[in-house]
Amino acid sequence: GHVISLNQQIRNFEKVTLPELEAQLGHRSRVVLPNYLFVVGTGGNDYTFNYFLMKSSINVSLEAFTANLTSSLSQQIKKLYNLGARKFVLMSVNPIGCSPMVAGNRPRHKGCVQGLNKAAHLFNAHLKSLVDVIKQHMPGSNFVYVNSYKIIRDIIRNPISKGFKDASRPCCEVASINEGGNGVLCKRGGQACADRSSHVFFDGLHPTEAVNIQIATKAYESDVKSEVYPTNVKNLSGVYV
Repeated sequence: GHVISLNQQIRNFEKVTLPELEAQLGHRSRVVLPNYLFVVGTGGNDYTFNYFLMKSSINVSLEAFTANLTSSLSQQIKKLYNLGARKFVLMSVNPIGCSPMVAGNRPRHKGCVQGLNKAAHLFNAHLKSLVDVIKQHMPGSNFVYVNSYKIIRDIIRNPISKGFKDASRPCCEVASINEGGNGVLCKRGGQACADRSSHVFFDGLHPTEAVNIQIATKAYESDVKSEVYPTNVKNLSGVYV
């Protein structure tokens, strides 16, 4: 799709954002960047819109694809480190098999599509392991792995107890492929739900603000290792977000 790759985002950060930041602060970026928090979330589109859409035309196992994806992410994090970044939050892939987009493409299937969730699980396991491995090669760095997969999955399994009423349908009216959409984004001129905070998903793929608030809160202060690892964001002292 028409998305900017992480490699290009890092190039834009280096060539455009950093010079502007240095001009505003009056300091070299390497002096100030260690105080800032870099939140990196990637992988979901690689599975949903790449691997599983092209699975019939490529001969790559899920394990090999995931290993390559993790290796690429490792190199991208090192690029940020070389630019001066020191504090990182790595976000897991969400339970993509539970999204309304996936459900809409499989109307006869009830519940989450486990094949997609298995891929997310595999990537997240690699990502959590990466935290321990990559830190050894990046002196002075600190990492927090946020298991947004678990946080969202817990909400979907028992939405009422988490303050939600609808864990399957999107808040907004989504344009289907037959309508010229992609099953993800809100339909132009379409209807939206009256109370978005009661929904887990805003459109066909993305969680609502209410869900993101719960993820951010747990990322900042949770002491549960299955939610944040090896620590939470609050324990990364002197951080500018």
